[in-house]
Amino acid sequence: MYRMLKYVCCCLCMASLQASWSTPDPISGPNVNDPQIAVDAAGNATAVWTSISGPNSIIQSATKPFGGSWSGTDILTDTGQDASLPQIAVDAAGNATAVWLRFYGTNNVVYAKTKKFGESWSVDPVGLSDPEHAANSPQIAVGAAGVAIAVWQTSNGANSIIQAATKPFEEIWQAPVTISALGYDADSPEIAVDADGNATAVWTSTSGPVSNIQSSTKPFGESWLGPVILSGSGLSAATPQIAVDAARNVTVVWQKFDGNYVIQASTKLFGESWQSLENISDSAPLLAQGPQIAVDAAGNATAVWIQSDGTHGIVQASTKLFGESWPIDPDNNLSAPELDADAPQIAVDAAGNATVVWKVHNGIYDIVQATTKPYMGSWPVDPVDLSDLVGSSFVPQIAVDAAGNATAVWRLFGSAGAIQSSTQYVAPTVTSVVPNSGLPAGGTSVTITGTTFVGVIAVNFGSVIAPNFTVVSPTEIIAIAPAGSPGTVDIQVEAAGGFSPITDADRYQYTSQPSVPRPPRHFRGTNKKRHHSHKHKYVLRSNWEVSPSTDTSAYRLYKRNKIVATIPSNSKRFFKTHLIWKHSWKKFSITAVTENNVESVHKKLKIGH
Repeated sequence: MYRMLKYVCCCLCMASLQASWSTPDPISGPNVNDPQIAVDAAGNATAVWTSISGPNSIIQSATKPFGGSWSGTDILTDTGQDASLPQIAVDAAGNATAVWLRFYGTNNVVYAKTKKFGESWSVDPVGLSDPEHAANSPQIAVGAAGVAIAVWQTSNGANSIIQAATKPFEEIWQAPVTISALGYDADSPEIAVDADGNATAVWTSTSGPVSNIQSSTKPFGESWLGPVILSGSGLSAATPQIAVDAARNVTVVWQKFDGNYVIQASTKLFGESWQSLENISDSAPLLAQGPQIAVDAAGNATAVWIQSDGTHGIVQASTKLFGESWPIDPDNNLSAPELDADAPQIAVDAAGNATVVWKVHNGIYDIVQATTKPYMGSWPVDPVDLSDLVGSSFVPQIAVDAAGNATAVWRLFGSAGAIQSSTQYVAPTVTSVVPNSGLPAGGTSVTITGTTFVGVIAVNFGSVIAPNFTVVSPTEIIAIAPAGSPGTVDIQVEAAGGFSPITDADRYQYTSQPSVPRPPRHFRGTNKKRHHSHKHKYVLRSNWEVSPSTDTSAYRLYKRNKIVATIPSNSKRFFKTHLIWKHSWKKFSITAVTENNVESVHKKLKIGH
């Protein structure tokens, strides 16, 4: 998802958290692996994976518009050479960047491709790393404005090192630079880019028996700084993960062995130094590993990891409110302790609602499970099974969009193997109803505006279902009002994410007489004399404020009770004309009009002095 920031902006209502996940949807053929997914702000998804094609492995991709279906697959790599380990990231507008490893004779080389939203992938992949040295572990992040930065592990002949390459939006890739300290071995790089294009990379650095977590930062348009050590002294630190919030604050988690295996974290406020590390998992002598991190827009962080009880792996989680310390709760289990869980992944929306997916063995198959926690709420007791029980499923990935809709992908193993996908939509919302009244006999065509009109099941006028409706887009429905008794009802949309919450914006009134709108407020103008001789000696400019009636669809301008202009209510409220006589402005008036062509009384024009 917004792997670019590992966060997205949204407003997820509580009702949406009870929504069901969609039936697993295969998006690839068999013989596949390494699925990855990214989702833009509008909910359009892009997935990549590795597929076997003849004697070689290739990188494929598919896209899914918000509320739509997955497209046919695209091939990103050239034929005749093996490719592996794809990664994908998108910016806020849906422009995608993918990186992967391509076997180049004797070494793996990092390659990249880009795809503008709504267009095809670029024709030729671009090699980023030096083909003279083997590359590994590519990662990609994209800022909201489109700045892409890739990192990977390679060699300088003496040590393994971390390199990075930057691609400003709609420009070419810049030459790679080494960002890890010379004289040490480095691996497991991760990268995050904030909305302004500032980047932070982390990796594991090793010298002899000791390894630690290091970081380097790159202000937008400048060079890489650092590196600095985050994990302190100790025997071993590994597997760092990173996330950045809307205010450009960065949080990193990692696994540390210091007598016991624990998960640790550190935060760097924008423009400041790294804070002291904290333990976030129980320090009991058990194995904690595989941490993942995501943050919301306010900087509240949620981490997940696998905690072993000596027999089984259990998914555990902790949430840290911005500016506070990490709480340690050894009983905060997300998966069932009697099952063996692995590979958790997490996505958090801007409001702090968190969704986690993982793999668990149910005694027969490995299946993918998921759970969602509302901001400041509790994790549900029972997770949801996402994958089909027709074979084992592996390597789940999760992403959320700006509205909090979550999309997961995973690999289904076996004869029916494919990359599969499932989506959990948030509840729809209704933001306006036009017109907002009609006759009890029904039959009025009502335009309903809102969000997440996906998988719409019914449109309800109070307790009565609309006899007919058309989903124009995920933000608009046209419904035919059913018959009803005089009075006011709420229009509720039932969709894949549940029912829209009742608000003042969804009110619809059954009335024996069509509602009459009130005229616009303050119809005022200026009438100035032109400075050159002309038949029309004056210029009249007029404007007005909105009508108090919410069902106003247009304004009509009159001169001597004849219509001279009609201005839609969603257009600029301005009218200009030329006059012959100075006092001709007195002949002008304005009315408000509904979609049912019901018109208000006339309001006379007033000229300012």
